[in-house]
Amino acid sequence: MNFILIFPKIPFGDAGILIGEILLTCIIIKFFLTRKFIHLPLVSLLVIFGFYYFLGSNVYKYLMGESITYDFLYFLRFLMFAALAYPVSMSRSDTNNLKKYIIFPFVAVALLSFIIFIYYFITNPPTSFGEILWGYRPGIRLIPIFGLTLDPSGLIVTGGGSGNLLASLCIIVIIIDSHNSNNSFAKKSKFIQLLTPLSVACAIATLSRSAVLTIFFVLFIEKLRTRSARVLFFYAFVLLIFTYSIDEYFPIFDRLINTFENDELDPSSLARIENYNNSFNAFINNIWFVLFGIGSNANSLYLNIGAPLIESFYLGLFVSTGVVGTAMFFIFAINIYLSSKESTYMLFLFKYLIYESIILWSIGGGDFWGPINLYITSILLGMHYHFLKLTHLQSQCGKVNS
Repeated sequence: MNFILIFPKIPFGDAGILIGEILLTCIIIKFFLTRKFIHLPLVSLLVIFGFYYFLGSNVYKYLMGESITYDFLYFLRFLMFAALAYPVSMSRSDTNNLKKYIIFPFVAVALLSFIIFIYYFITNPPTSFGEILWGYRPGIRLIPIFGLTLDPSGLIVTGGGSGNLLASLCIIVIIIDSHNSNNSFAKKSKFIQLLTPLSVACAIATLSRSAVLTIFFVLFIEKLRTRSARVLFFYAFVLLIFTYSIDEYFPIFDRLINTFENDELDPSSLARIENYNNSFNAFINNIWFVLFGIGSNANSLYLNIGAPLIESFYLGLFVSTGVVGTAMFFIFAINIYLSSKESTYMLFLFKYLIYESIILWSIGGGDFWGPINLYITSILLGMHYHFLKLTHLQSQCGKVNS
């Protein structure tokens, strides 16, 4: 299951479908045909929330005769990722699975993505400075392999090819690396010490403003807890010098500075603000929408706000599902926080949700429903229940021995 992120997409609909998603579907079906179903409360909360988001919020559209097909397919896709928690929770291993399910996939994705980036940069270099700043194709910026689609002409970007997807993997890796930097997890493997630098390099190479700002914020907060101020500021200084030295080729500083042009926002940011404004205005004057949402269906959104999506997870959640759906998400998040006292895995997940929320899910165009976020969430939920199972077995053995 840890290999599902290292494959590109194949053409399907507007955004394509990951080859890994197809493999995951086969794995999950086989698992539930051969194993007994067990109840995992936090996964159940997530599934209820997902059901309302993808299907429940659109019910009045179905009553009016609109097709349920695409919404149901999106829900099934979500279920496949949510179901990842079950095989992970029932793993026979009694060792730490963080390396297997998160660290190794991240390293594989990062290296494959850099190889593809370098190849296209050499064979099809950018033609202008503007293309580097605002273009989206292989060779201009680092695009994760799971954001690329197989095409007769090579690899192309369709749907969510944003660097925010790769940044999500970088965030959880930095959280894990920081937490374990002073124990055996870091000392057993030398390459573990390179995880944080690799995460920062990935974020910078994506040229995503949201990714870079978020990664540096996470790095500062996480390392502040485990490093002396002198070492922390040394790391920051080296990273800034390195970034500035390659700015000619990867102009992240220019991209950040050019967010404001002639005392005005750049066209990309203006379009996003207009999207937010249209979404809020269409939503706020209808009590049904406020309570239950416009619906997550792309046609419903386009009809009401003039766009098939809202480029903010939280605004999109509120507009699409109203007070009901938003409450469901926060109930899920609160339970993650409460469970963080039971296992480190829930502490990782809660911190991950917080860091994602600050920029990526608020104004950065990131989405909780993306495959990376669902993968990380489900894997950590599964590890949490695996840990509780082992703890219970150990306590039972202790009672027997005593």
